[in-house]
This record gives sequence, structure tokens and C-alpha cells, in this order.
Amino acid sequence: MESFGHSAGTDFILKAVGAELLPELVALYGKCEDFLALGPASEASEQLVLADLAQSHSDSGCFTGIFVREKLVGVVDYQRSGHEGEPGTGYISLIMIAKDMRGSGLGRSVVHEIENRILSTPGVTRIKTSVQTDNPGAIRFWQGLGYTIVGGPCTMPDTTTVFSMMKGLPAHESGNCRSDIHIPYGQGQVRVPLLGLNVRAVLEPKAAEQKAETPIDMVRLALALPIGAKPLAEMARGKRAVVIVTSDHTRPMPSHITMPLLLEEIRRGQADANITILVATGLHRATTEAELRARFGDRLVDGEQIVVHSAVESPCVDMGVLPSGNRYAVNSLVVEADLLVCEGYIEPHFFAGFSGGRKSILPGVCSAATIRANHSFRTIANPNATTGVLTDNPIHVDAMHAARVVGVDFILNVALDRHKRVTGAFAGDLEEAHRAGCALVADLFSIPHIQGDIVVTGNGGYPLDQNLYQCAKAISIAAQCAKPGGVLILAAACVDGIGSSEFSELMLAGNPTETLNTMKALTDEETIIDQWCAQVLLEVMLQHEIVVVSEHLDPAVVSAMCMTPAANIAEALAIGRARKGENAEIVIIPDGVSVMVETARIEGQ
Repeated sequence: MESFGHSAGTDFILKAVGAELLPELVALYGKCEDFLALGPASEASEQLVLADLAQSHSDSGCFTGIFVREKLVGVVDYQRSGHEGEPGTGYISLIMIAKDMRGSGLGRSVVHEIENRILSTPGVTRIKTSVQTDNPGAIRFWQGLGYTIVGGPCTMPDTTTVFSMMKGLPAHESGNCRSDIHIPYGQGQVRVPLLGLNVRAVLEPKAAEQKAETPIDMVRLALALPIGAKPLAEMARGKRAVVIVTSDHTRPMPSHITMPLLLEEIRRGQADANITILVATGLHRATTEAELRARFGDRLVDGEQIVVHSAVESPCVDMGVLPSGNRYAVNSLVVEADLLVCEGYIEPHFFAGFSGGRKSILPGVCSAATIRANHSFRTIANPNATTGVLTDNPIHVDAMHAARVVGVDFILNVALDRHKRVTGAFAGDLEEAHRAGCALVADLFSIPHIQGDIVVTGNGGYPLDQNLYQCAKAISIAAQCAKPGGVLILAAACVDGIGSSEFSELMLAGNPTETLNTMKALTDEETIIDQWCAQVLLEVMLQHEIVVVSEHLDPAVVSAMCMTPAANIAEALAIGRARKGENAEIVIIPDGVSVMVETARIEGQ
């Protein structure tokens, strides 16, 4: 049986293959002779392929083809359980990807799909693999997926020397053994006691532990080895007007770490460069001086030139027409720069696919009209405008075009774990470095598609839950994990209230269906500021009851928005269980803003 999956920008199909595809398999092996050369058989042959198929069959393995656009581009072989006689152990014995598909994130995504299949087998709690000791790239690949060396080196019957590597059951698969769960909330947390609840799953990202390297080390290494670009210091030589676009107060970007290193690299190449730090606010309110100091530190704020973009007041230059047909205007500082650098962080994004990269420009530093058109009812309603999807995503396509037109020279993007610690850094080319970061984020932050009668979530705490507008992200994820007619519980501080006046007016209009119809009738140019988040929330509200736990939102205002207020988590759970029954299945997503839900899992074999 076929099944479908998605890596960053690459759709693939996994299906069982055998001797009936012998010519295609031999051709694939021929494209992987650098891999074969690591072992005793250095050339592709029918005998080699047939031997692998026979070995898989004798081990009760699942020899599976990886297809992209109906073309065989790789194979993976695995055992669901029983490796080395251990019922609780699965095994991935082989993964081989054609050369022209490497670096796309395909291998990571395939392994993640296989892991889901293995770990869905009753009683299986760990996965092993074997990696040849003279293949450091493969060792790093598996370590990046959470595997650790647990044995070896040992010599195999074919004379190769291997390490044994292992990965245990992810924490999000075993929520019922925990006594409570904490959901990020404002500057702190709220506790969800699990005693007496029928918790089906606690869905958390895999990136929960800090890496051995310090964040500074990770960023320095990324800058030293940029992806698809020259080092930043080299690019800065001879450049006078330098602009660094950075995230605003609504994003947990660790600029106190990244910005000094970017400035250091630029000045190493051009000591007298005139550098402007441009804060990408999009259509958010202006970042305050206090928030700038909290983000960058006093020394940088006092010593550098910082400009906060205003989509309404900043001078913008018309740059023509975007692929969508809408006009494109962007902050003049970006257009006039000799060297344009963007820093940001990558997370799953509920309609742009992923944040980071090109989003620093559009919506970050564009005119209000450009942003409104890019976030129109039409584009948000497009089925490809969703979490984890870049291919044919109209919002991504316009944003990438916008970034290319102004000539973004270099990006530095980071991935953060659920504790807002740097877990990956990617520097270099606008597209290549961003895609590499998206591939890591897709692997680390995917959660299984498990549904419950009640779904409890938060929006990542400060600064991501400053207002209800931002919380549409977590609500959209929670809705994917809710059964039809399920109850969604959101815990968010919302210290800034609902959000902009335009968003507030839409949410307080009183009738979700009528409001959606009103927005649908608007042209792209007529798009109301912040209507895109209202659109997402109102669509969810037509399917599910939303219970809001927030000390900064007036309960009467929450009710006026056709949502249900609750004073605390206990009251919210009581409301949910009153609606769905005392034994209702509960799914908890502590940080709904940072995860993406798998929409396909391997079936068959």
C-alpha cells in the first residue's frame, strides 16, 4: 500500500518494492556508488540488489521504495520489531538516497515517517541502526535525528566496521505516565494536573534537550560555513550601506546572541560600514525602546543605528508586481542597501508554511497595502497556504519573489527548542539556508496526528501569547488534533488584549458566518488589517467550541467573541468534560505555536 509524506518542499511516496523493479533498483544503486564504496561491494549490480532483497525478506524486513514525482529516488529497509531477538526494538538497516536528492531534507523526512511506523507497533520502545565507522557524515545525520552511539565498533560478516546507534521512544508518545503538564503562559507557566483525566496523548516536539554546543558556538559555526553563499565578511568588503533586517518584539529571536556576531562579521570585512538595523514589524505595533533593550541589550541599542519599520509611515519604494498580481512596495532602506542581511528564526507557520528567511522582507518591511494583499482571504483560503508547505504556497511564492527582487544577500536563521534555546543555526543563501533550516524544524517539531474530544494548548508563552491575534497559530494546530465537534482549550496571557482595533472589530462582530462572508467578498486590495487571523479563528469556531483561559481578557469580551471564558485550567477542563463526557479523550499540546501535525503516516508492509 502506498503512503504519502512531505519534506521541506518535496512531496514523496513510500511503497513496497521487490524484484519486479529490478532495473530501476539497479539504476538507483548506480547513483549511490559513493555509498556502496563504503562497503565491500563498490559497484551496482543485479546480484547486489537481489542480495539486499533476500536479506530483508529473511529478517522480516520492509524493503521500501522512495518515489518523488513517480521516480524512484531512494530505498529504506526496516524491521518493525524483534531486532536481534528483542521484541521492543525496531531496526532501520538501510537508507539510500540518490545523489541529486541529497540535501533536500528528504532523508530526514523519510526516517521520521519510518520511525512513526516502527513506534506505532505495540510494545516497541526503541529503534536501532548501524552506521559504518568510516562514514562521519552518516554518523552526524543520525545524531541530528536523536540517535546516540550505544555499541561498537564491531566487525560485520561483510568485513565492514560499524557503530550501533539507538533512539528511544519520544516523550510525546507516553503522556499518561506523567502526573502533570506545564503549558507556557506569559512569562511563566500554567499547570495541567493529569490525575483523573483520560489523557490520550501529550504531543511535544522532539527538540527538548539543549545541544552540547553553546548557542554562540552554533551560530559561529553557521557563519563560518555558510550554505550556498560566500562568508559574510567576504561579502561585506567594499560595501558601505549595510542593512540588517531583524525580528520584532512578537518573536523570540535571540538577537542578543546573533546580532553581535553578524555585526562582527560585517565589520571584519568592512570596518567602516554604515550599518542600519531595521526592525521588521509587518503590521504589528511599533517595538518600544524597552523591548529593543530587552532584545538586543543596552550596549547594542546605545551604540548602533536602529530603525523600527512602520508599514504605514516608513518611506516605501514600488518594486512592481508580485506573482499574485498584487503591487509590491518595500522600505526604501532595503532597496538602497549595498549589502542586505536578514536574521530570523524558523518555526512552523500556519499559513506561510514556515517562518524565517523571506518573511523578513514580506511581510516584515513592506507597505501596509502589500501586506494586506499578501494575506488576503483568497490566499489564506488556498489549501497550500498551511503549516509545513512551501510548494505552490501563494504566500511563500510572493514572499520569496519579494526577497529576491530586493537582493537579499545573506540570511542567518535559527531554530529554537520549546524552551526557546537555540537548537540549530543556518546561514548563507536566502533559499538554500532557509530550506536546510525548514528540514530540521520539520523533523524536530512534527507531532503525530492524534485526535481527542478535548485539546488543551498554549501559544508558547511570552512574547508569542501577547495577544489573541497571535494565538490563531496554536488554535489552528489544536483544531487539527480535535475530533469533529471537539472542545479546544487555549491558555494564553494576552497582556496586550485582543490585538489591533481591526482584528478586535472583526472578532467582536458577533456572527462568525456573516463575518467570514463579509471578508470573502473583499478584493485583495480591500483586505482588512489582521483579517487573516480572524479568518482562521472564525473558521475553527464554526467547527469547535473554544474555551479561553486568560487573566488579561475580560470574560464578557471573550463571550462577545463567541468563545467561552474560563478562570483557570481546572474550570476549562470541567467545561470541556461537561460537553464531551467525564471520560472524554484529552490531547495536550503544551506549545501549539511551535509544532506541526503530521498529515500522513506509513501504512502497509
